[in-house]
Amino acid sequence: MQEEKNTLKSSELLNKIKGYMSIFKYYIELSNDVGDTDINKRSEDFFSGLLNLLFNLNLMNMNKIKMNFPAIDLGDKERRICYQITADSTSGKIQETLYKFRNLKLYEEFDEINILIIGNKIKTRKRRFEYPEFQFNTTDNLLELNDLFKEMAKKNTSELEKILHFFESEFGNNIINLIKSVEEDKSLYIDETILRDRHVCYYAFGLGRVRLDAYIPVNFEQSLSCLILFQQPGLSDCMITLEEDSIRDLLFYGDNDSDEIEKRNFIWYIDGDKIGIKLPNNRFVTDSETVKQFCEIITRFHKNYLKVREELLSIIGATKFVEEQPGEFRILRAPKYIWESMVDFAQKHDHYWGETKWDIFHPLNLHKKDRIIMYKNHLSEIKADILAELHVKDLGSNYVDIIWKSGFTPSQSKMEGFNNLIKWRVDYTHHWIVEDFIPYLFYLDYLRNRGLLKTLFRKKKTYEKFKCEFSSQNYGIESLEFY
Repeated sequence: MQEEKNTLKSSELLNKIKGYMSIFKYYIELSNDVGDTDINKRSEDFFSGLLNLLFNLNLMNMNKIKMNFPAIDLGDKERRICYQITADSTSGKIQETLYKFRNLKLYEEFDEINILIIGNKIKTRKRRFEYPEFQFNTTDNLLELNDLFKEMAKKNTSELEKILHFFESEFGNNIINLIKSVEEDKSLYIDETILRDRHVCYYAFGLGRVRLDAYIPVNFEQSLSCLILFQQPGLSDCMITLEEDSIRDLLFYGDNDSDEIEKRNFIWYIDGDKIGIKLPNNRFVTDSETVKQFCEIITRFHKNYLKVREELLSIIGATKFVEEQPGEFRILRAPKYIWESMVDFAQKHDHYWGETKWDIFHPLNLHKKDRIIMYKNHLSEIKADILAELHVKDLGSNYVDIIWKSGFTPSQSKMEGFNNLIKWRVDYTHHWIVEDFIPYLFYLDYLRNRGLLKTLFRKKKTYEKFKCEFSSQNYGIESLEFY
């Protein structure tokens, strides 16, 4: 009797997990449809947690250890097992990954490499990939999402409960079912709907002749995407999918609350009641009422997108800084020699050994001085890892733009922990560099150059006094914070 109850409960748990897997699979397919090939990068942390549960591993995101880590994305150095996460299922991609793994001699660190395909179904199961240094079997080492679900089906009730809890903490308890129910309703008339938790924001709005469904980013690793459906001869049941660049350039450009539809970038031409619409790979003529609905939907969609984005910028303290690329913000322009002094200082103040307030850096094996990682000191009781990251792109000129990138800790989601203890905000990092870090570098230089007579007969300045008298503008340091 007890065994029957456990079997029934396991079945219920598997069905709930299947619901999460289905919506996640849909999100991946949608991302691929709109050309968002970076979905694998944004999924690395998620899959490290899931694979750790399924196979009792301790996989770490290798790109958190070294930016753009080659050939593999996740690695468990103790078990010597690694994974590549990719949406590309072609044999060329698999061969390229294995070639890099071999060429970089990663087999000396990992005995087993697995490739997880999160996009299209695998079509290369029968092909053999043979290398003398390591084994790779397409039956065991080449996986897709369905293989993970099959692995889940082998788990007992207790293990399934942990897996379900993982999905619920990642996606929210109720939001997936809500999103699924809205998406399955293909009516072109739907009240404006916003379903959101800390991991996903789903938007839908339809006025009868036009409907739009979209995913609005809730962190800086996600991208904006949408599907549009028109009640139009030749276009019915045809979903037009757009990625972020097209949404910004075509839908949002020219968006205002006026009735001047000709200023919208998606308007092709206007000839009385006949209005041409141009979207990627789609040009068609419709009537003014359809265009009116389309414009209203886009305006509401745009406002909600801006509202969510403003919240994200506020959380990380980036409202007054220019975004260089998703999740990275330019904060300072400084002479190259000052940046190089910052890097040299960071290399000497290891968070793992030092005991002063300045020992908060993770030394790097740098070919060029282009990166600094601030890390919690080993004596700190704060549960944190990377506080923030700084890097520059161009070392070829006399001045460099210093770019901020978010910190990371497994105990917090991407948009949590920005309290300047677990993760440093953009504005806090900016002020710390200008008001503390750079002045301290010049203070050390002041101490080194005092000379014997000044050391003997003149009292040295304290750091606090030196800092009060220090002006960063005198040394060509320009804040990129705008007001």
